[in-house]
Amino acid sequence: MGDTRHKRDVLESAAGHVVYELRMWHWATVKLNEMNIVSPEVRDSPERNSVLECYLLHLRILIEFFRSSNPRHDDVVASDYVSSWSSEEHFATLGEAWTALNKRLTHLTAECANVVAWPLAQQSWQEAHKAVGELWTRFESALDEERRCWFHPELSSS
Repeated sequence: MGDTRHKRDVLESAAGHVVYELRMWHWATVKLNEMNIVSPEVRDSPERNSVLECYLLHLRILIEFFRSSNPRHDDVVASDYVSSWSSEEHFATLGEAWTALNKRLTHLTAECANVVAWPLAQQSWQEAHKAVGELWTRFESALDEERRCWFHPELSSS
């Protein structure tokens, strides 16, 4: 069983929110891939930008869920469900993406205007995408039987 920072009912309820984050991240991934195939007008549209922001927001939340080794008291993280949880093998990758996301998504910074740094930020997000996918698979298989059922998509908060 995971650590006891949160009561069972809180963790069970929060599992649906975790699934929501995963589903929205997947949805935005599919939509972005579809939009990248079409004309430049769509690729540079407000609609695509909003899907990109959705994708990055949910990626950021999942990074924090998997990576957080020192969560705030009310945060729910992977180690709340799996006490032996570690994302150490992806820690640097997730950290780079986290920094790039915070500089470009959560508030305006001078880094937003740094066109040289954009490709590096995008590369960090692509690497984090792969890492989050691998971490989800490992997380799901590490859950005990009772907790695994909390993460069924039909129970998500969406």
